[in-house]
Amino acid sequence: MINRDRSKYLQAIAEHQSISKAAEALYMSQPSLSRFLKNLEKELGVKLFERTIPMHPTQAGEKYLEYVRRFQLLEDEMMAELAKITPAATPTLSVSALTFLCTYAVPKIIPAFAREFPNVDIHIKELKANMLTSTLNSGETDVFLTNLLQPYLRDKYSYQILSQDPIMLVAAKSYLEERGYAVNQVNSPMSPYNIDLKTLEHETFIVLHPWQNMRVAAEKIFHHYGMAPTKTIEAPSLSSAVSLVSSNKGITFVCRSSLYPIRPVTPLVYLSAGRMSDITAIFAVYKHDNDTPLIRSFCTRASSVLKSAMN
Repeated sequence: MINRDRSKYLQAIAEHQSISKAAEALYMSQPSLSRFLKNLEKELGVKLFERTIPMHPTQAGEKYLEYVRRFQLLEDEMMAELAKITPAATPTLSVSALTFLCTYAVPKIIPAFAREFPNVDIHIKELKANMLTSTLNSGETDVFLTNLLQPYLRDKYSYQILSQDPIMLVAAKSYLEERGYAVNQVNSPMSPYNIDLKTLEHETFIVLHPWQNMRVAAEKIFHHYGMAPTKTIEAPSLSSAVSLVSSNKGITFVCRSSLYPIRPVTPLVYLSAGRMSDITAIFAVYKHDNDTPLIRSFCTRASSVLKSAMN
């Protein structure tokens, strides 16, 4: 079987074109990722990446990454063929996800996976972020899809990044204009404006409950930029937070994927979280001792579907 961690690390470096950014996205230290790349290049006897800014794969690196992708596809094909052979007991896969991921991501992933593995029984649950550890530890869930992975969970569980899903701020265009911010036009989640977030410190921030991932992410961003918002409003969900934004009640944090099922009627403006944009992504989390070929194939198929859907 292909070494999934090795593939994940190399693909992250190629995608982010930077050791430091890839390490941040992988929730590992930069020295560890640098050491991994150096050891792999020594093992292979070739240089895989040019140490430039931004980093680019060498010709050997491009070829290696090409074979990694081919090996992943070949392994998926093998698993699909094996699944077509009816086993003594029908294999099952239990997938749990946050509410907005159940609304947007799961309906895209499951049909594609089911076509590849028609003999697998798939169970889907919609759960809150604070149930991740209990449902994985009890065995009720095989794979948990979430948008934030706390550092302390990285050593306790295996995980894969299925798709980048940057966090950003969103505000009504009229809200910003009334407060003197120069907004020439409405933009899109794919191209958020760069702004000094510190200038927004005294605006009203609409945040979720303390145990919800988007609130945890918001607090991380406040801390990173040394912000102490003077006024906050709590909302129970991202959709309700965006509805308050549309009503000129303040500014909120969203992930790109959470916006797909929401259809705001008010013109909105999207603001970049800068260096903190990558603290969120779509993660598949599972127990170390449950790292099965079926789960790996699910993650591979899910990653392919989501990257296509979110570009």
